[in-house]
Amino acid sequence: MVPEHELPPPHYGDDVEVRYAYANGTIGWPGGKVLIGRVLAGESVAVEPIGAGRWRVRFGPIVLGAFAEGAGTKRLIPIDATSA
Repeated sequence: MVPEHELPPPHYGDDVEVRYAYANGTIGWPGGKVLIGRVLAGESVAVEPIGAGRWRVRFGPIVLGAFAEGAGTKRLIPIDATSA
């Protein structure tokens, strides 16, 4: 039997919002939810501002995408990790 290995959770600074993904792959955000993917269920992600009403989402150092504020469920838009 192969032993299970667990990585430590990502560490985020005080300058970001930290959210935990629900089992359905979303995170809660004012006005609705943001779909980030079921594979991250139970994991923490960082949400940081990148412009007026725009937010970037990271899992550790990995940029997952961005979303714009608004009501309802939002999907991440892919972005270049070096942009904004």
